Parts: sequence; structure tokens; C-alpha cells
Amino acid sequence: MLEAPLGDGRVVARPGDRRLVLLDPAAAALWDLHASGMAVEALAGLVAERFGLAVAAAEAQVGSLVDGWRRAGLLDDGSEASREWRFEPGELVPRLPEPVAAPAPAGAWRLALAELSVSLEVDSTEVEGGLAPLLAPLLAPLRDGGGSEVLHRLALRGGPEGWTLEGNGDPLASGTDADGAVVATLRTLTELGCRGGER
Repeated sequence: MLEAPLGDGRVVARPGDRRLVLLDPAAAALWDLHASGMAVEALAGLVAERFGLAVAAAEAQVGSLVDGWRRAGLLDDGSEASREWRFEPGELVPRLPEPVAAPAPAGAWRLALAELSVSLEVDSTEVEGGLAPLLAPLLAPLRDGGGSEVLHRLALRGGPEGWTLEGNGDPLASGTDADGAVVATLRTLTELGCRGGER
């Protein structure tokens, strides 16, 4: 399993899959404990104690979380759900924009991504609020008198009810929920950062 810290949480992916699963800090802690061999019942006991929940309610929540990991193909434990998981090549993978050095648009975030400089405009304050803590470590200030040129310009147009992610003016992905917009943006930034030909 591929894992990397992302803000206070974690991003995980199955090798060969281009889908990313974002774990908030609590889910990341449960992920680590489950990976160390702790059973769902023991995890539920910790959750019940920490959050003052009934054990049955905590077991239902933790069980649902672990089942979701199985359905996403993140756990290969021999269960029916993990055997049924299939990766479909090309699924949810955006076509990456061709690099075009140009000034960052006014008001856009400027991100230092590996050795790349990328700008990101976000129309929706709701989506921006979801992205801000995840991208905070990548933010780079725009410099006065130059240095604001970027190699890629990403723009997240619209809001949770209907958004489109653009790369250098071309549509890359679209959807109708805030989580999907965040995931598409992070996936595109990850692809750009891993593409070695521009570095």
C-alpha cells in the first residue's frame, strides 16, 4: 500500500491504482492501528472510550469504515469485498495539461509542487475551505516585480452543485460534489508532481 502524510491526515492508494483515498486524522490513526493487527472490536472499544459512544455504535462505525477500505481495494485480507475489487484502467484519471509558462492569475494560489510552480484558482468558498488545509504546506508567496510565472494554471470553476477542473484552459474533470472537487484537484496535483519530464 502506498501512503503519504497530507496535512494532519494521510493519503493512501493501492499500487497501480490512480485513485487516492484521503484519511482525516482520526481515520489515519485507526488505519495505523488496524495495520498493526488490531481487530475491529478493539478499535471500536478505543473509539467508544475516546468519544463516549456506546460500544455497539462504535463497532458499527468502525466496521463501516473498515468495510469501506475493503470495497476501495485498500485491504487485501481474503474477504469477499477485497476479492470483488477491480481497478479499471483510466478510471477517474484526468488528461494532464501541456505545460505553458505564463503569469499566475490575480488572486490564485501559487503552489510549489516538487520543482514546479502551479497556480490554482477556486471559485467556491466551500471547496476552497476543504482544499486550504491540505494545500497549506505547498503555498508559495507571489513575489512583487517578477517570479509569479507558473508552468501550469489550474482552475476549479463552479461549486459543489456543479464544478469543472481546468488545466491551462482545458477541462480535466467535472462533478457535482465538494469532495469530488477536492479529490480531482489533489489527484491532478499529484500527477503533475510525479511527472518527471518537466523537472
